[in-house]
Amino acid sequence: MNTLDVVVRDFQFEDESQIKEIFKQAFSKSPWNLSLSKEFIDNQWNKDGQRQNFRCLVALVNELVAGAIWWHSTSLAELAIERGDELKNFASQFRSDIIWTRELYVDPKLQKNGIGSLLKKYQ
Repeated sequence: MNTLDVVVRDFQFEDESQIKEIFKQAFSKSPWNLSLSKEFIDNQWNKDGQRQNFRCLVALVNELVAGAIWWHSTSLAELAIERGDELKNFASQFRSDIIWTRELYVDPKLQKNGIGSLLKKYQ
């Protein structure tokens, strides 16, 4: 494993295009092997970005976005609407306030360097 100088910070507007490009690259590789359209990625970003309490962190390597994580808080009722009662009932065993990590990904060229783990730690 290489040692990289990684900086984690809050998302800034100017990061958006890099976040979307790395999203596309990350999900084009195993195990997903998806070919995501620009429209799909834009829609996902916009939908999640409008959620109440949305947060996004980016990991920077050499001042370029190397990965991102985004999440929001949700209620058990909202969880049931989106994912059904089974997941809501399971989650309710642990807590009533839920932090839902929507996406966590790293540039495929920089994976296996601890960047994803670092992003998760800062979440």
